[in-house]
Amino acid sequence: MPSVCVYAICKNEEQFVDRFMDSVQQADKVFVLDTGSTDNTVQKLRDRGAIVVRKEIKPWRFDKARNLSIELAPHCDIMFCIDLDETIAEKDWKKRISDVWKYNNRARYKYVWSHREDGTNGVSFTYEKIHTKDYEWYLPVHEILRRKKGRWGEDKWVDVDITVHHYPDGNKSRGNYLNLLKLASEEEPSNDRIAHYYGRELFFHSRWQEAITQLEKHTKLPTATWADEKAASMSYIAKCYENIGNELEAERWHLRACAEGLHLREPIVDAAKFYNGKNRFPMGYALAKRAMQIPSGNSSYISNPYAQNEGPYDLTSVASYYIGLKAESLHCARKAYESAPWDGRLKENVEIVERMNFHIANEAPIPKVIKYEPWIEDPKFGLLISTYASIPYIHLALEVRKKHYPEVPCIVIDDCSEEKDKLKKIAQDYSADFYSSDSRMNHTRGDLCAIANGLRWADKNKLDVLVKMSRRFIPKTDWRPSLRDIISKTVHATYSGLPDPTWGGVRTECVGFSVPKWLSFADEIEQHAKDHGWIWVESEVQKWAVKIIPWGMAGHAGMAIWEFPSLGKWIKADSHLWHDTALPSEYASFANTYGLSYSEQEFKV
Repeated sequence: MPSVCVYAICKNEEQFVDRFMDSVQQADKVFVLDTGSTDNTVQKLRDRGAIVVRKEIKPWRFDKARNLSIELAPHCDIMFCIDLDETIAEKDWKKRISDVWKYNNRARYKYVWSHREDGTNGVSFTYEKIHTKDYEWYLPVHEILRRKKGRWGEDKWVDVDITVHHYPDGNKSRGNYLNLLKLASEEEPSNDRIAHYYGRELFFHSRWQEAITQLEKHTKLPTATWADEKAASMSYIAKCYENIGNELEAERWHLRACAEGLHLREPIVDAAKFYNGKNRFPMGYALAKRAMQIPSGNSSYISNPYAQNEGPYDLTSVASYYIGLKAESLHCARKAYESAPWDGRLKENVEIVERMNFHIANEAPIPKVIKYEPWIEDPKFGLLISTYASIPYIHLALEVRKKHYPEVPCIVIDDCSEEKDKLKKIAQDYSADFYSSDSRMNHTRGDLCAIANGLRWADKNKLDVLVKMSRRFIPKTDWRPSLRDIISKTVHATYSGLPDPTWGGVRTECVGFSVPKWLSFADEIEQHAKDHGWIWVESEVQKWAVKIIPWGMAGHAGMAIWEFPSLGKWIKADSHLWHDTALPSEYASFANTYGLSYSEQEFKV
């Protein structure tokens, strides 16, 4: 069996000695370089059997100290570098290393850098401090291993099933880190990891502009190819701009971080926190929901426990509270508190949301003169699909209807495209009605005319609620239960997904209308479309919605929030495909599952 030696450096760490020595007692030998302790560290280590040598390092460099500690162990096969504030979880760790070592020279294992208040793992990632004697440390701080000069050969890695836990001394200063990182950056200007660390340390020292400059440098290095680290730098840049009051640049860098690290919770949670902090709750909601869709368990040092645990639920709860999604706010508040039961703020949030009355809007209470009763108990639905050509999308939408809600009457309304005859044939094949305008209106005016004609069609067919969907809004499930539920709880006549304050108005890619309450406006809507060259459909529809009922939940006048499309225009949802969040390839793949053989290219049209 190969010999395994532990080596360490220390200074004034007597409080950790017994725990450290208990942890490493399986080692053949333990070597410690003491770099200037003034407490009882050295004697306690020697009393426990460690071989200790004293030597002060001036000027201080971590790599020099670690290399001197390696030299204390001249005849060991396997070297394990571990600090006194760390412990090895497994008592048989030496056997686990020896059993898999064979002809390898480097080993990886799990490292828990921090712990949560309940003692569970916080930031955890892979560490690589087990090696043979022909390695040395370099860089003055955040030092890493490399082959000694003149020692050739390749790294041969093995994964070892052990975990090292870090329990740092909270009173120990890291004040020298900044100067050491500056030195490391000067020695290795193209080292992307050091560039990130240096910029991050400047951020920790509140040197905002210097941090921005350094972190931007990191993102531009040719060697900076790891998306996780680049996204982290971008998030730090965004936070720097927040601290100096430049909201526009902060938002720009938060969104860049999300794009770079779209597979990570961390940058998306940071961005959601930013938007919630600016009272832009729809964007905060959308991003927090997106973070939920990403599996937790990031195993890199970029990992953030808040993002990996309670964060997405906490931020969703706060945003939901302010935009009127009260049931979701309560659900997420409870989930966040379950993840961090020691957090008094999260407990208070649960209590606040539990006290909320469903019938009271956050900003605009329902007038007392209005009796709070739904206008209909069992509505008959109709579906309007508004389009300009786009045969693959319409074909897919009708196929989805055939599977999930075939009994719902449907009309396809085309804005006088060259494909109208083909569209009519497809509609007839699916027992849907078809209408085409006499001349091209453009997609905004055409949308309004489609709504007007759809309302007339719905009235003719004795329907209670007309649901209008845009050509590229493709449901994946039956939308009726969620709409039926919201209708049963409101007297509103318009049912919209959550508006974004940047754009405002009713979300018209998927919107529901009470036919009897909207029908009287059909002629006015159509004439308005014909009289104007360009129309902002969302805001125009809201104007009529407010004419019908002027108040609204959570300040969204004229509408009830329908949760089926309410995630926001720019966030993926399991309930539907929408072109702002779905690629043509996703439409093609979904169509293929329904037996429609459209290609990705056909959905790009």
